[in-house]
Amino acid sequence: MNAKAQPVLERINQFTQDFNVLFKEAVESTRQEIRGQEHREAMERLYGPRGILSSYQTLKVNRENARFVSKIFKLMESLDDVKADSTETIHSRGKEHGFTVEESMCIYNMNLYAKALSNLGAQKDKMVEIILAEE
Repeated sequence: MNAKAQPVLERINQFTQDFNVLFKEAVESTRQEIRGQEHREAMERLYGPRGILSSYQTLKVNRENARFVSKIFKLMESLDDVKADSTETIHSRGKEHGFTVEESMCIYNMNLYAKALSNLGAQKDKMVEIILAEE
């Protein structure tokens, strides 16, 4: 190889390597921004003022929505044996009851939270007893 061409090739190789590093950093930064935005949007859809969970918090059963509320409980019952990593099962069972993927996941989580709160509530007297015994 020509001695004069060697420094030029080295510079081209170095430029290519530097460019690849910058490109990877830019791609990763963009990915993180997109993930962050997706997370914020999902949280808004779930917990925001017009979110799924918020609508269930204020839901009042009446003639028009009694069957819908019944579907919520039926879905909760059908998800009792489902593990959290079985999202496809959660989605398909939700769809069977007429719920979107997000609604299905919300109902699944509400069911878990309900069980956790029930468990803690059942132990409230025992907790008070232990704390009073320590004092």
